[in-house]
Amino acid sequence: MSVHTTGQSGSRPEKPGFIIGIQNYCDSWCARCPRTARCEVFALDQDGTSVAGARDGDNEEFWKRMNERFKGTGELLQKRIEECGMDSEEELDDGDAAWAAEPERRPKRTKPPLTQAAIEYTVAVHKWLLDYEDMFAGGREEAGPGIRIDASDADTVGKLRDALEVLRWYHTFIPAKIGRALSQRGDPFSTIEDDIPSDADGSAKVALIAMDRSIAAWGCILDHVHGLGDDIAVFLVRLDQLRRAMETTFPNARLFVRPGFDDEQE
Repeated sequence: MSVHTTGQSGSRPEKPGFIIGIQNYCDSWCARCPRTARCEVFALDQDGTSVAGARDGDNEEFWKRMNERFKGTGELLQKRIEECGMDSEEELDDGDAAWAAEPERRPKRTKPPLTQAAIEYTVAVHKWLLDYEDMFAGGREEAGPGIRIDASDADTVGKLRDALEVLRWYHTFIPAKIGRALSQRGDPFSTIEDDIPSDADGSAKVALIAMDRSIAAWGCILDHVHGLGDDIAVFLVRLDQLRRAMETTFPNARLFVRPGFDDEQE
């Protein structure tokens, strides 16, 4: 891990131990970041309302819980795909290689197909949140016609609140990071030598993590909300297709080591 000390006067904080580049491949979610004490950008951007490191421990536990939930979502995903009659082997036809190879034939004002697919996911989730988010916030067991929430205990209500928070943050974040990864692919300046990690792979990894966490969040809602299974299954399948397409397009993305995150935890 690379760290540096900032000891200059002026606007730069005089606190050692910042991790160089930690902000480059994070998810920009400072309120849920477990590494704010090591991030110089966080320290420089504060307006006095937040203290670096104050919530790092709580956030570490938050993501541990989410990761545990993700481990059990794969089997649930497959089950819902089969129940809804969807094809678990269907691939997302991204067409990004052709799109990148023939810029002169591109329709004007279009985005790469993978980015466009991610944007469609974003729009659909945004509408879903508008329709149902208030229902969850009410904490009622009978939340609507044919919809029932397991809201009889505080732990379940907390899980649902966490899941919604994750979905809200990442549903707009995913297409942005997919778009960045695709734009950096093939850029001669994104990786200069074979032993230098690719910026495209780094952006792709952050997008994949956002999808992993979103799948876990949808799985949590599917576990505790009855009557919305078909809607949620569509989101799960779309995310799984996006994830597999990104892993095919960026086969080394999962191996990318993000400063301050993967080098300490993996």
